[in-house]
Amino acid sequence: ASEEELFSRGLGVCTVTAATDRQRDGAAPEGSVADLIKAGWLRAEPVVYEDFLPRSAAGIFQSNLSDAGSKDTTVGGAELDASWMEGVLGTALNDPYDLYQAQHQASVNTALTQLGLPSTHSDVTVTDPLPSTN
Repeated sequence: ASEEELFSRGLGVCTVTAATDRQRDGAAPEGSVADLIKAGWLRAEPVVYEDFLPRSAAGIFQSNLSDAGSKDTTVGGAELDASWMEGVLGTALNDPYDLYQAQHQASVNTALTQLGLPSTHSDVTVTDPLPSTN
């Protein structure tokens, strides 16, 4: 799937900017955000998620490995979940999908305002493709 398809289906997050250098053809910008992107009025740039230690790799650092390097199932690992992390940090954890949605919506609002359109709509909602571990 293309970045545009991922964005339009809510499976990817983009920041949106007004295409201020778009060749004027007499047409007024109209339609959904996806329509405006297809017509060249808006540009979508993917937000790239970068994580120092992805959740999937965290098991590598478990302290319950045997001398041979395999998991020793007789030794329990520490329960390091979101509640534990909040306690260590002393604050609530943010939901990354809420942050992505806010970043996306703020960029859409700004871009639509630059085009002279109302900034009160967006036709894409960021979805959470991963199961919740809470």
